[in-house]
Amino acid sequence: MQEENKNISLPYFGIPKILPFAKKYKYRIIAMILMGLFSSLVDSCYPLFNQYALNHYVGENTLDTLGLFIALYIGILIVQVSLNFISVFWVSKTELDLNRDLRNTSFNHLQELSFAYFNQKQCWLYSCKSYE
Repeated sequence: MQEENKNISLPYFGIPKILPFAKKYKYRIIAMILMGLFSSLVDSCYPLFNQYALNHYVGENTLDTLGLFIALYIGILIVQVSLNFISVFWVSKTELDLNRDLRNTSFNHLQELSFAYFNQKQCWLYSCKSYE
């Protein structure tokens, strides 16, 4: 008796199945989204800086506020790098924690299954395939 490989497709990429695990990290996720939006807002300031520099320093041929302009530009750059670093750090940490929770839940579920389940299914084949 051969079993056919069945492709199980989950609606919406399986996100509804992960949501119960993600609820634990909702404040982190909200903070990451807000930091990403604020970082995008900061990114949109760079063309305005370039426009000002071209119009004021090149167009008017003056360097009267160049020190202030450089300080402001570096300040915005530091804010952007800090936001991106914090956002990427928390995204990575949340991803690792979420994966750990999923793995622990899966392992606990496997521990609760009866021996009859393992006698009927060829589970060893799946574990061998996962290490290839």
